[in-house]
Amino acid sequence: MSEITMMATARGLTQTAVEKILVLGQDDSKADVEKLREVLEDMLGFWDFDDNLLNDFDSTIAEVLMDKHIQEFEEFHNIDGGASE
Repeated sequence: MSEITMMATARGLTQTAVEKILVLGQDDSKADVEKLREVLEDMLGFWDFDDNLLNDFDSTIAEVLMDKHIQEFEEFHNIDGGASE
């Protein structure tokens, strides 16, 4: 598999995981996100690529989860753009 194809595949798996988190929520998407990560990890090992793309997947998921938690916190506390009334 070419590096370009692997990068595109990793990007697609990552975007799918992100969309599942945003649509289904963290709890309902957890199993699916774990499966997508396992698929990527398996592909990287099978095709003998390094773990950089897996690290990118993990970083992206962590960032999305953090952003989602911040958004939920702000909504819960009626915070608008960080300004308090």
